[in-house]
Amino acid sequence: MREFGEHANNHQIQIVKELEKQKLIIAVYNIEELGEAVERSRKITFKLTHKKSIIISEIDRILERWRR
Repeated sequence: MREFGEHANNHQIQIVKELEKQKLIIAVYNIEELGEAVERSRKITFKLTHKKSIIISEIDRILERWRR
């Protein structure tokens, strides 16, 4: 993330948004929203995957799309 001196493309945020869109996580973009996100997470059953390859494939797909 740029504000922390990292790469200028904010790839972490893009990955988080993609995982959030797929309902794999609850993203927190502002620390003041953390408590609410924790409470929401307690009421949700997440679609879990035990196959690391699925997550790795999804991240690879996202990165490949950015390279274009």
